[in-house]
Amino acid sequence: MERPQTQHARIRATVKRIGVLAGFLEGEGSFDRSGGSSRISAHQVNREPIDWLLDLFGGAAKRYHPKQSATHKSQPSPVWNWYVSGSRARGVMMTIYSLMSAKRKEQIRRALV
Repeated sequence: MERPQTQHARIRATVKRIGVLAGFLEGEGSFDRSGGSSRISAHQVNREPIDWLLDLFGGAAKRYHPKQSATHKSQPSPVWNWYVSGSRARGVMMTIYSLMSAKRKEQIRRALV
């Protein structure tokens, strides 16, 4: 059962769109298990890539404000966090698996177990 805040995909998946977002997740994504469930997440200051992920794969996005560090006096920019878990995450992982690096493939294998 999906959480109420989980959005469904809003655009049709094309090879090009999947390839672009697989490349984004290669660099910015995280593949793991949390609470016994597969999970993918990505963090970004720019909202646009987060919206692309929501449009293509669904899931949820939240905005948060990082705490100011003692070494940096300026307030850090807000960060957007996209995440998807459970069967939707497993589906995304299997869809992009062949496009990922060896390191990411290993993370995906561990997340799927």
